[in-house]
Order: sequence, then C-alpha cells, then structure tokens
Amino acid sequence: MKIKLIADNQHKRQYKKLLTSEWSSETVKDSFLLIDDLLNSGGLSLGYSKRTDKIDWEKNILPYINLISLKINDDKFPVIPEKIPQRRSASKICNHNIVSEAVYNLIFPLSVKIGGFQNSDLKLEGDLNFFKDLKSLVFLLVSDYVLPELAKEQMKEETDIMICVLFLNALITWHDNPSHQNYLLSVLFDKLGWSDLYRLHLHNAFLLTSSEEHDYLTKAQAYWAALIDAQMFDDAEDFALKLLKNSKEEHFEEIKEIINLNFYFQKKSSK
Repeated sequence: MKIKLIADNQHKRQYKKLLTSEWSSETVKDSFLLIDDLLNSGGLSLGYSKRTDKIDWEKNILPYINLISLKINDDKFPVIPEKIPQRRSASKICNHNIVSEAVYNLIFPLSVKIGGFQNSDLKLEGDLNFFKDLKSLVFLLVSDYVLPELAKEQMKEETDIMICVLFLNALITWHDNPSHQNYLLSVLFDKLGWSDLYRLHLHNAFLLTSSEEHDYLTKAQAYWAALIDAQMFDDAEDFALKLLKNSKEEHFEEIKEIINLNFYFQKKSSK
C-alpha cells in the first residue's frame, strides 16, 4: 500500500517558525500537530490524533526496539522496559502521552497498521525529505526539552524508551545523510553525558560537511566549543588553525575570532 505525503507552503512556513521559536511544551505540541497534518495529507487518517488504535508498547515498539541489541554493547546504554508503570499524576500522564506520540511519529510507518496491511507493506511517497526534517525537529525537541522533563519527573521507563527510539531514528532515518546523522548522535550522547562520543560525532558531522554548505562554520564552531568546554585547549587551537588554513576566505574573520578566544579561555583557565 502506497502512502503519499503532501507538504504545502503552509506546512513549510510553520516548520521554519518552529525551528526559530523558543522551545517549550507548546513547541512540542505544535510540532506534533504539524506532523499529524502532514500524515493526514494523503487522504488517509494516519496522524497520531486520528488513530483509534493508539500505539501499543508491546506490539508496536518492543519488536522494533529489540534491534538495539544488534548495534551497541554498553552496559550504560538504556534497556527498553518490558512494562510501563501506570502513571497517576497529571504531569506524568501528560509526559507519558508526549512520549507515546513522539515514538509514533519517529518510527512511522512502523508504528501504524491500516486494515489488513502490516507496516512492512506500507510504502511512503511524496515529500519524504520534508517528513524527515520534521522527524529531525522532533528528535531535537525531545532531546532538549522532553528528556529533561522526564528526568525531573523520574520517569525512567519512558526515558529509556525515548533514548532507544532516538538512537535508532538517527541510524535508520538518516542513513543516507551521515553528516546530519552524526550531528543527531552527538546531541543524544551529549544528553547522556558521554562526552567522548559527543565530541567524536560532532567532529564527524563537521568533517562530513562541505565548506560550501551553509552550516559548515556552525558545525566547526560547535566542535571547537566542545573542545573548549572540555578544557582541551591545545586540541582546540590545533583545530582552529587547521580550520583557518582549509576554509574559504569569507570565513577568515570569524575563524580568527575563534583563535583569539582560544587564547583568552586558555589564559583564563590557567589563573
């Protein structure tokens, strides 16, 4: 069964607005509404709000999450829980529902079944790149806003589910864009406190980005800042000097500022 997604100008304007807004619970809800509208654009009720059969953790998520055992062997990495505690407080119920909708959107179409069609029978067509961009927005919103909220509420099971889904989303959805894939992984590992992997994937994201791309210098600055935060001043200086040598002339002034800041932070830390 083919599913054609159609993104109109209103969808794209709303996406840009969300990207530049101050992220909050409302931004998360608005991103869900936008994905919902896109999933319903082909004439079928595919969005999360339209589903009468809400996501079933055991049937829809656990088989997908079991892939986690194939790609990582680290005792610190979360293990998907077999059961979710029944949440009773209003705030925890709200956060649980946010996780449910985020997972549905991030793993779609694996999260949906239509009539007699299994999810493996569904084929997405149309504005797939836009849909991927929306998934990326949800990834960042969950990492920056939802995960801290889950931690405050001590909702470990939902946190573990969300981390596993984010990891697999980066691997599978962005397999054809290794630069963005590495950037998303750096975001996730930063949230997990895995600083070495955070810097590794941030550096990979930069190395896989052409100097012609609009976010080339942004990624360079992000990696340099990560080195500074870790007080790896010599590595940061070496990176900045190589950056100056290998970049386009239009970037020289900003890179020189980075080099000056490198000396400033190094001097400041030695006092």
